[in-house]
Amino acid sequence: MYINLKALIHYNNDYGRNSGNPAYYMQQRKQVKRRKPRTPNYAKITVALLALTLIILLITALISKLSSKGDESGSLISTNSEKNSSTPSLSESNDNASSPESSISNDEESGEVSLPEYSYSIDITPYLDYIEPDRSGDKNDYWLILVNKEKSVAQNYIPPNLVKSQNTKKGYENTEINATADKALEALIKEAAANGFTKIRMSSGYRSYALQDWWFKYYKDKYRQNYKTESELEEYVYTFSMKPGHSEHQTGLAVDIYDTDTNSEFTGTPGSFWLAENAHKFGFILRYPEGKEDVTKIMYESWHFRFVGRSVATVIYEKGWTLEEYHKYSE
Repeated sequence: MYINLKALIHYNNDYGRNSGNPAYYMQQRKQVKRRKPRTPNYAKITVALLALTLIILLITALISKLSSKGDESGSLISTNSEKNSSTPSLSESNDNASSPESSISNDEESGEVSLPEYSYSIDITPYLDYIEPDRSGDKNDYWLILVNKEKSVAQNYIPPNLVKSQNTKKGYENTEINATADKALEALIKEAAANGFTKIRMSSGYRSYALQDWWFKYYKDKYRQNYKTESELEEYVYTFSMKPGHSEHQTGLAVDIYDTDTNSEFTGTPGSFWLAENAHKFGFILRYPEGKEDVTKIMYESWHFRFVGRSVATVIYEKGWTLEEYHKYSE
C-alpha cells in the first residue's frame, strides 16, 4: 500500500501535539487513506519513445542520403575529369563532341600526342622512340594500316624496314618484322620476363602474299573432308586464317607471341592475361579480342598482337575497341 511519507511526518508532528484529541486523530487517518499513489502514464511514455525512435531514423536516413549524394558528386567529378583529360589521337581536333572519338585529343600547344604515365619494371628509356614512333610526315600512317576481310594489300606489297627478329622462339630464327616494331617487342618481352613470364617469344611475324596463300590452302585441305561445298569450307577457314592479301602479317606489324608449345594452348594462361593487360604500354594491341568476333570477323586469338604505337594502343585498350573501331571513330 502506498503512503504519502510527507503527510505521515506532518501527521506525527501534529499527533504529538494533539495526542489527546481522538477526533483529530481520526481526521488525519482519513486524509492519509484518501491520498492514492500516482500511476505512471505508460501510454504517453510509449508514444514519446516511438517519436524519439522515428526522429533518430529520419536523421540517420538524411545523413545517409547526403553522404550518398556526396559520393555521386565525387564520382561525377572524377569521371568528367577523366573524360576531359588529354587522350592520345591521330587527329588534331574533333568537331563532333558527342561521338566516341570526342575524348581523343592532341596536346593543343605542341600538337604532339600526350601520353599517360606508366611504370615499368625495366629501364624503358632506350625504347621510348620505338614504342611511340614518329608519325610526322607519314601521310598514310603506316602504323595504322588496316588489313582485314574487307581491306587488303597488293600482292607485291612489302613493308618497310624488315629485319630478322632476335625475339623469336627456337626454330623461328628467320622470322622477319618491321624494325621499329621489333624493338618495341623486345621491350615487351623483357618486361614480361621481369614479371615472371620468361618464355614469351614470337613464332610468326611478316608473311609474304605467297606464304599466306600456302597457309590458307593448307587449312582448306586439312578440313576439306568436313564440308560438302567449297564456299562452306572457305567460310570456316576464314574464321581463323586469312586469304592472301588480307592477312595482317603481310604488313610486318603483326606478331604471334606466347609462352606455350603451341599458340592454341596459350588461351587462358597467366601469360595470356598478362599480355592482354600490358601490351598496350609497348604499342601493341590484342588484335582479335574475345567478344569482338562480329567486328573483326575472326575468332578470338589470345596470341595475335598488332603494333600501332603506344598512344593509339592506349586509346584502343582503354576504350575496349578493335582496330576497326578505332578507324571508325577517329574519322
